[in-house]
Amino acid sequence: MVFKNRKLLFLSSFSNTEWALNGHKRENANALIDIFESLLPYIKDGKYLELGCGTGILCRFIYLFSKRKIIPYGVDKNPRAIYLAKKNNSEFKDNFIVSDYFELNESIFSGISTIVMFMATRKGVWDKSKNIIHTAFRVNNSINIIMFSYDHDLSNITNFKIIQFISEIKQSMKLIIANSNFLVITKKCKELILK
Repeated sequence: MVFKNRKLLFLSSFSNTEWALNGHKRENANALIDIFESLLPYIKDGKYLELGCGTGILCRFIYLFSKRKIIPYGVDKNPRAIYLAKKNNSEFKDNFIVSDYFELNESIFSGISTIVMFMATRKGVWDKSKNIIHTAFRVNNSINIIMFSYDHDLSNITNFKIIQFISEIKQSMKLIIANSNFLVITKKCKELILK
């Protein structure tokens, strides 16, 4: 309970603007902590890249509360969000850039141990995501990719595009539905560290 209180205190330190830029509401803090904690076992030691990082709240959470040694990186197309992400992760401010993550140079995946990619409901997002996944694994075979969605219940999928996406990814990679919010994709089962 004390540890959860520390996490609530951490989340309460962010402004309403930061919450809004991330698409969250302050009153959902407890639920967010549960979701963020559920990601921690899938984050590997090393460089952590968040695609769609918003104001860097999750990057900071993982850096502070993971038992592993994490170096956070973030990409978001909103310059205001990246400004705040740099502020929130000041010791790593050079690791945060403004960009549409579907337009990144593939070299960004080199040396990254874990990617978290936030999935929006934009048209074509699941098709574009396949390209990112295949590119990331071509550049870096030992990466873990976590695809995160607040908009879809991934444990009870009815969306044809997502069903098709999962089917295609499973043909060449290891994919698990970790909970209703995220998928974990890895090249080989032994690379998925669960502790």
